Amino acid sequence: MVIHESAEDYLETILMLSKKLPVVRSIDIANEMGYKKSSVSIAMKNLREAEHIRVTKEGYIYLTDSGKEIAEMIYERHQILSSCKNHFTFCHGTLGLFILSSIQYLDIV
Repeated sequence: MVIHESAEDYLETILMLSKKLPVVRSIDIANEMGYKKSSVSIAMKNLREAEHIRVTKEGYIYLTDSGKEIAEMIYERHQILSSCKNHFTFCHGTLGLFILSSIQYLDIV
């Protein structure tokens, strides 16, 4: 199954919004992502046709099983990458302080 990065972003956003809002609408997605509503409407049409979302007649957007599976996978991947980035930044910063203090120590001796 091939899914574009932009579709992944939309699905992840729908997942996150569904956790904090009672219902998710296109306008909520547009506001969250900073996109025009027209762009979101096109993306929702594509996701609906791919059967990753279901849209009610009231305009409420729900993830299908396949959409939720993809969204959760992307969310988990982003959490892991974020955690690794934070860990690397900490280790890199700690290493830098160690090297800096070692150089200062050598200058004194």
